[in-house]
Amino acid sequence: MATLVVRLFEHYEDYITRLIQQSQDKKSLLTHVHCRHRREEEEEEEEEEEEEEEEEEEEEEEHKIKVDLFIENNCHLLFQEQKMVLQTR
Repeated sequence: MATLVVRLFEHYEDYITRLIQQSQDKKSLLTHVHCRHRREEEEEEEEEEEEEEEEEEEEEEEHKIKVDLFIENNCHLLFQEQKMVLQTR
């Protein structure tokens, strides 16, 4: 039983050693998959950031339009008031 445990441990030790070596080898499939996965995550994060920036820009533009309309309407009302005041004189 003890020899079986020792063999099992040696087998897994070899397996872990190979995994570590593969992870450090730039040509290994394991490294390639890990790098690709990390790259995909970074791309997704960048896309999310871009979408957020676009939404913020759209909100800013909508706000500017609303402010411009408000100013335009108020200027029009002020102009009408001044016109009425001048007519009553």
